[in-house]
Amino acid sequence: MKRPHIKIETFNYIPFVGWILPMTLFKNDSKIMHHAKQGFLLAFLTVITLLFLTFITIFIPKTSRLGHLILTIIIYLIELTYFIFCIVGTMWVIQQKEKNFPLISKHLSKINI
Repeated sequence: MKRPHIKIETFNYIPFVGWILPMTLFKNDSKIMHHAKQGFLLAFLTVITLLFLTFITIFIPKTSRLGHLILTIIIYLIELTYFIFCIVGTMWVIQQKEKNFPLISKHLSKINI
């Protein structure tokens, strides 16, 4: 069955802000809201994790180049993972599959909009 809002659904996984438009305009469409909530949780968890890691850099001495290098690599790997999740989520929307990301699926029902 062809979904009339497939273009709007693909916005759900645009990095960091793509979930805003579908979540505000299509509150009654459960499939759009499912992907919008996943996009929101992915963005939220990524931002919180990156802020935490950035805060940790304050406690690493300036002379510890290896410590800063390792933390920078971890930050870039988290960003890369986030963008890969965004691509996978967008592919699920295009294929019209309502799949869940394993670690965040249990928190989707806690978001009431």
